[in-house]
Amino acid sequence: MPAPYLQVFTDGIISSLVIPVHSQTTFFAMKAFGSFDVQQMQLSATVATLGATFGHLLNYGFGQLALKGLLSLKPNLTGNGFSKVANFFNSYGLFVLLLSPYGISGIFSVAAGAFRTRLRYALPLLLIGQAGFYIYSLMQ
Repeated sequence: MPAPYLQVFTDGIISSLVIPVHSQTTFFAMKAFGSFDVQQMQLSATVATLGATFGHLLNYGFGQLALKGLLSLKPNLTGNGFSKVANFFNSYGLFVLLLSPYGISGIFSVAAGAFRTRLRYALPLLLIGQAGFYIYSLMQ
């Protein structure tokens, strides 16, 4: 993988963590300077989408680890109140994962992990949200 694409991939991971350290500077610099053709920018958008989705999968894992840690401290945490909130998130709040590329929305992928959302439901929404963001960015 050439160096700019590796940088785009790592930028995608870092920008999608719970507290994003920086934005996808390499992708937008490649787009702004315009020395790349359409196919290279499409590849760059694909690599950035995969990197950001991987970052959100890390957030999902952090959420699962946080839940296990809380359960070890307070075993009766998953009582009626927690179940209601988890069921509400898994029924209605899951679609907020479509907003995964914006702001500090990495917290929603952490919540998906903590509320035991099945990955087969969360992953497509994260991919659609990230891909939509980069497709929209390419069309600008």
